[in-house]
Amino acid sequence: MAQVQLKPHQLENVTFAEKNKYVLIADEMGLGKTFSALEVVRKNELYPCIVICPKSLKTNWYREIKRMDHYKKVDIVKNSKHEIEQKNGKFAKDYTIVNYDLHKTILDYPNAKSIILDEIHYLKNYKAKRTIGIQNYIHNNIATHVIGLSGTPILNKGVEIISVVNTLHPNLIDFWQFINKYCYHGDWGGYFVRPDKVHEINEQLKNDGIMIRHTKDILDLPPKIRNYKVFTQPKGYRKEIDRLHEIYGKISVGALQKLRQWVAIKKTDDVVTYVNDIIEQKDDNKVIVFCNYIEPTNIIAKKLNVLPHTSELTKAEDRQDIIDKFTNNENEKVLCMSIRTGNVGLNLTQANHIVFCDFSYSPSDMLQAEDRAHRIGQEKTVNIHYLSAENTIDEQAIDLLTKKTKILNGVIDGKPYQYDHTDEENIESSIISELNKMFTEFGQVK
Repeated sequence: MAQVQLKPHQLENVTFAEKNKYVLIADEMGLGKTFSALEVVRKNELYPCIVICPKSLKTNWYREIKRMDHYKKVDIVKNSKHEIEQKNGKFAKDYTIVNYDLHKTILDYPNAKSIILDEIHYLKNYKAKRTIGIQNYIHNNIATHVIGLSGTPILNKGVEIISVVNTLHPNLIDFWQFINKYCYHGDWGGYFVRPDKVHEINEQLKNDGIMIRHTKDILDLPPKIRNYKVFTQPKGYRKEIDRLHEIYGKISVGALQKLRQWVAIKKTDDVVTYVNDIIEQKDDNKVIVFCNYIEPTNIIAKKLNVLPHTSELTKAEDRQDIIDKFTNNENEKVLCMSIRTGNVGLNLTQANHIVFCDFSYSPSDMLQAEDRAHRIGQEKTVNIHYLSAENTIDEQAIDLLTKKTKILNGVIDGKPYQYDHTDEENIESSIISELNKMFTEFGQVK
């Protein structure tokens, strides 16, 4: 028997996956998709099962398997040199947990009866070697059930849903039929979802038995409230733009990243003061600080006297210790993380404040990070704080996130959307246009 009592929506996921076999469980973050997938495996004895997930979530998956399927044997693949146990050319253990980065190693694995792909949006790019390798393994496998999990299966563009879904099975979505029916070709290349077609895409995914989606409206969770705090423009902002103008001539990806990081670093003192104010307001307040860049993450963590949780600065084995310390010790008030390492798979309901020093351009990254705290088990109102600098690149970033979120909500939840620009393609290019204007306006600053 499973040690976890599943909720009605999770049991609905189980029935859906049992019936349709190759499915995307796209419940919002914090609704327990992991338990739904594991119950399908346990209930139907779909062993051996291979779980493919981000590297940072392997330990979490081991823990959840032991809660759901306690007596089954589990192998955690540590690296490419790790030799999995085999017997007669088959997996010797019931579960094998491996991370996406080992896609070359996965190609040599035996067949599995079931495959779980956690945070399947990691495979959004159909041209990426990681996607190709894992798709080759799955499509040449004899697995009877393949289950993808992601509360945000689309990160940036509507067409990403094709690669994500067809990872489960190559024939779930016909590429050209989808493109011709729902998309248009951009002036500068690429395909973009037509705004008037998002509801139809959503209906097709549900009616074809591909995707099931629950939102947090089904639960009696405390509210999630977004707050926007605007700091004064950092001194030297226009001179920094002028410096980048002299180096790059015009805006580029490199100049854009450097400008965004510069602003984030300049905000760190204000962010630290803001976080300290939250902690002082109430004894039981706990705060997670997210940064998009490593340097401001490290600066803020140091000033708040905590260890940073980042892939670049913290060993994998130490990152779990940092999480455990924050979740188990009521005196640990702050967890400082990079969005890259902290926005997936973690249950951090001890926190009731999420503070963003700076932002990812992907709304999915931001939503994932927000919902580390706003999920099943949360008993307090969760306050989300977006901290921006006045008249800087921050404002364009928040505007871009708002517009992209409407696109993603359209495809995943079937919500119609409207925005100032005429199409998804212009949203992609709008921030570059704004920055080019800045270069023109500020290029003479000395």
